[in-house]
This record gives sequence, C-alpha cells and structure tokens, in this order.
Amino acid sequence: MSTLTEMNDPFNKQRALSLPSIFSDHMVLQRNKTITVWGLSKQKQVIKVKLKDNNTIIASNTSEIDEQGKWHLTLPAQQAGGPFSLRIKQGSEQIEVNDVLIGDIWLASGQSNMEWKLNWQVDDWQEEVANSLNPNIRFFEIAKQYHAIPPALLRQGQWNIASPETTGEFSAVAWHFAKRYQQHTGIPLAIIDSTWGGTPAEAWTSLEALQYVPGYQDSALDMLENTQQWQQKFSDIEALEQQNQPLNSKHEPTSYKWKPGVLFNGMIHPLIHFPINGVIWYQGENNVGANAIYSDLFKALIKDWRAQWQTPDLPFLFVQLASYLQQKNHVQNSDWARLREAQASALTLPYTGMAVTIDIGDANDIHPRNKAEVGERLWRIAQHMVLQENVSYSGPVMQQVQPQKIAGKNVLVVSYKHIDGGLQVKGDQLAGFAIASTDGKFVHAQATIQDNKVIVSAPKIKQPVSLRYGWADNSPANLYNLAGLPALPFCYIQED
Repeated sequence: MSTLTEMNDPFNKQRALSLPSIFSDHMVLQRNKTITVWGLSKQKQVIKVKLKDNNTIIASNTSEIDEQGKWHLTLPAQQAGGPFSLRIKQGSEQIEVNDVLIGDIWLASGQSNMEWKLNWQVDDWQEEVANSLNPNIRFFEIAKQYHAIPPALLRQGQWNIASPETTGEFSAVAWHFAKRYQQHTGIPLAIIDSTWGGTPAEAWTSLEALQYVPGYQDSALDMLENTQQWQQKFSDIEALEQQNQPLNSKHEPTSYKWKPGVLFNGMIHPLIHFPINGVIWYQGENNVGANAIYSDLFKALIKDWRAQWQTPDLPFLFVQLASYLQQKNHVQNSDWARLREAQASALTLPYTGMAVTIDIGDANDIHPRNKAEVGERLWRIAQHMVLQENVSYSGPVMQQVQPQKIAGKNVLVVSYKHIDGGLQVKGDQLAGFAIASTDGKFVHAQATIQDNKVIVSAPKIKQPVSLRYGWADNSPANLYNLAGLPALPFCYIQED
C-alpha cells in the first residue's frame, strides 16, 4: 500500500501523472498574474486542477493531454494571500500541493556572487540566520544542470520556508533583498535561486537569441545544429530526457557549463511558464576578458528572458561589479572598468536598474562579504520601479561634462542627476577622477564639490578634454549623494 508521501510525490515513477518540482508544498504563486499549471502524463484522461481555500474552490480548470503526453492549463490571477491548496487530479490519481501562498516571486540568477550563501561567512551571517524566522519568505533553489536540449520538466528542488534551520543555505544577496521587500510590503515573497559560480552570460542566454549577437553567432549556430541532430534521434520525451546527457561525455570539455545556451536550457527554460515579478542578476566576472562584446550580450540576455516569459516590461535589476584586486598608483586601462561600463549600457533598456557596488568590494577576494548592502541597493530599485514609491534608488549619474575656466585654470565641470539633496564625499577629499588632454593620456586629477557639481583639474593637464571616474579594477572612488548611494563610474571622451 502506498504511503501518503508516495501518493503526493509528483515524481513517483509509479505514477502516470507528473508535475515540475516547483509545484510542491510551500510554493508561492505570483499575484495578479494568470497562473499556469503544466506537466506530463502517460494517460489520456482529462486533467482537473483546483485552487482551494480550505474547502472553498476559488479557481478551477481542465486540460487535455497532447500526443507527447504534455498538458497545461491556466487559472485566473489572484490577489496576495494564503495559505491555499492546489489539487491536480487525473482519474484515480491525485497530487495535492499544500501551504500555497500567493505573493511576489523574484528570480535570482548569475554566478557566484549571487549564489554565495549566508553561511558562507558573509558579514553578520550568524545574527541574520538566528533572526530569520518568517513563513512569508520562501526560497526554491534550482539544481545545477546544463543541457543540450531543455528538459520537459524541472525534476529536482523543493521549497524552503525562511527559518534558522534553512536560511543559512539561502543566497545572501537574495535573502537581504527578500527580507526588506517582505517586511516593507507585508505580502509573501519568494526567491527562485538559479545560480552557478564561474559561469559566463552566454551560457544563460538561449541559442535562438545568441545567433544574432556579435561575437557569439558562430558558436550558437554550431550548438543549434548539434542539438537539432540530437532531437531528431528521439521522438519520445522520456527517451530524449534519458539521453539528454552528452554534456559529461568524453567528447566534451569539463567546462561544458560555459558553453552557449546550456544553462539557459537546464536552469531557465524550465521556468518560463511560471510567472515571476522580476529578476535580480549578479554576473560579469567571467566575462571580464570579453568585455568588448558584453554590452550586446547582456542586453540580448535581458531581451531574451523577457521574450521567453512573454513579459516585455519584466523588471531586470542587476549588480555592477565591485572593486577587486589591489589599487594601483598609476592610472589604469582596466578590463574590469570596461565590463562595468558594458553592464551600465543595459540601462538604456526600459525597466532596468543597476546597483553600483564599486565602494564595497574587496581587493583580496572576488566575493566581497558585504552582501547586505547589495541586497539593500537592489531593494531600493525595486521599491522605486516595481512598487512605484518615491525613494532614493540611484547614486549620482554623470549628466554633463563642460570645459570651463575657473580662476584662470582650465577645468572640467561635471553635472549630475540623482543627487538626492546634494553631493558628498566620504573621506578627506574626492578620489577616483582622472583627466586627459587631446593625447588621451590620463593622469590622476584633483576634484572638489562646488554647488553640487564636481570641478576636476590636474596641474599637468593644461587643456583637459576627457574624464574618467572610478575607472580601475579597484578604485578609491568616494563620491555619493546625500542618500548615501555611490556615484556611477563613467568614462567621458570628448568627441571631435
């Protein structure tokens, strides 16, 4: 006789009916968006789904099974609340998902700085974990997997409720974001963690999108050709999934998780029918060496995910890389600075926001431990963009650079937006500025704040025309607004 656990296990091999693992106890559904439920079945009987509040049915629908054994249906959008139950029935088989909340869901993705967990010794992690009990914050971690072809269903993972027993294993950045979000709104807040350290952005982008991205077209087309040949070998979904493991064969390098599209296939595509409220993203370290083509790649990734979720206004909030490596006495021509600039270029897309972290890096560790401030800055952007609240969410952003003569000296005057009451320096004097004349050779500059503008000059530069701020692997940049948010690094080159 089967136990209750076996009967409710959506992946019990004896069952005909199966669901993605994200449909399991303690799950969260996105409020105010149509709910989609889907799965596989070995039988042709109609699928019946009911969303219940105790014994009251608040939504229901049915679905037929297609020739490949797939099914899907939708339920009307619901307001925040719960707990509810979700009942999926086919003939005599039934799966019941309990303790279902409806609230806001955010996808946290990227590489190791987003993956980094609270109990991996981030700042003040023990106090955070000890005080983390909150049944209205829930996390679902996607198992690390890379595939040539997207699997039919997400088959691993479970929901965890925030508590001292579980929170240590949560993404630290995502936890600090979630905590502030839930405490402020009072509604259930869920994080889907889909991260993998040491991975580049092209692995998280679909091959269909990459074939139009300069620098990735050939590799994407090669991968597409290989996967099409693979798919033609297997017409049955289960047979295809069983064989969808060419990634660890002797013919492939151990770094296959870096290949174009494979993380998208394994860790993003299985989620695209699951409505979310937005994305928080922290990645870029593994693309520093390819910074010249990262701008097109990153913008393509954002557009790709929005197209996959069929949500063109999906909020996409991301973290600009923190300072790293030792500070240099000379002015650098920095690949890290170029990557940050490429990241910032994505702000030209609507519904994007960037958390600047150049001031909270670690010269000796690519994984700075101050994750609380990162989560706080992402939350401020969400508060402004998603909740549409009037809050300070950005540090000063360069608006204009003008050459002027002050007290007989040629200087550059920088105007900013997002000064939020004024500019301030943290420290004895402004740092992180460099200027150049027409020869393009930058030198460290002196900078002062006057009337909420920055005046920049250098004794060696008689006719300055170009200006950089925070342009280094690890910059001493220390300009902030009165809201305490750091200024965005930039490079201004005067056009001919």
